[in-house]
Amino acid sequence: MTNDFGTCKVEHPKHLRRAEKRLKKLQKDLSRKQKGSKNYEKVRRRLAKLHTHISNARNDFLHKNRNWQLFHTSLHIHIWRYFTRLLLCLYLQNPSSGRPPSG
Repeated sequence: MTNDFGTCKVEHPKHLRRAEKRLKKLQKDLSRKQKGSKNYEKVRRRLAKLHTHISNARNDFLHKNRNWQLFHTSLHIHIWRYFTRLLLCLYLQNPSSGRPPSG
């Protein structure tokens, strides 16, 4: 994932790839159980729990990454505004030093 400027590059964590072996095993176990039995329900619940875990991990990554990017983007904007105001104040104190700062 990258931002609009291509400066912040983040490698996607590939949660599904990491859980593939466990998914494969649980799906195989589920297919070998008799439908409606207690053991079938146990494995089905474990499989659903794993799917939920993968989904939650993906959402967690996306939200944390988005919040990190928003924080740092807004931080850069605030710093830019601060320095623009600072330069403008310096120019207004001593206008003979040159042209006013653009921005």
